[in-house]
Amino acid sequence: MPVLKPLLLTEQMIVQAFFLSKMTVANENDDANYEYTYIHRPEFLEFIGRLAWLKYKDTYLNDSWSLIKKMKVVMTVLFEMVGLAVQEPPELEMIVSDSDDDY
Repeated sequence: MPVLKPLLLTEQMIVQAFFLSKMTVANENDDANYEYTYIHRPEFLEFIGRLAWLKYKDTYLNDSWSLIKKMKVVMTVLFEMVGLAVQEPPELEMIVSDSDDDY
């Protein structure tokens, strides 16, 4: 079975992640072939998350790593394949607000 390196994902894992990330097609009679074979932006983001989950599903890292960390590894490899780099978002400050009881 073909394997996508260096993520070591099998074709079956990629197909599974793709179809699990697809949204329901509202009207299957109108151009359903297009809707089932192409992926929209929200579905693509879901696809990356599902790839990350499938990659680590049967490993010891599954319980110790957050989904964010798993997705970062997958995105780093995917971005490198097209000559890009993952950019870390800026740290957000914690906003402290008064609770309702403090009024």
